Amino acid sequence: MRKLAEYSIEIKNGFPPPKGKTHYRDKLPNGALAQAARRITAGQYVDNLSAGSMGKLADFIKEERRGLRTVRRIGQGDSRGTLYVVTEEWLANNPE
Repeated sequence: MRKLAEYSIEIKNGFPPPKGKTHYRDKLPNGALAQAARRITAGQYVDNLSAGSMGKLADFIKEERRGLRTVRRIGQGDSRGTLYVVTEEWLANNPE
């Protein structure tokens, strides 16, 4: 078994700041997810997606591409992840 690094927590004083408007660094062009869902095939993936975009792309693939399924991978504490496109047969042979 792999040994994981340990970390400690630190208790600090303070209250949450007032809610501010969400600012994004970048965004996908309109229609990019729907277009990607039409073009992608089994054995391909899209990385560097936000959790919301991953969910939307998975929904588009489920609606438009019969027989294809998705597997999402996002690390604990990461804000971006990878969406893999697989077949139902692949899922049956590779249980998670």
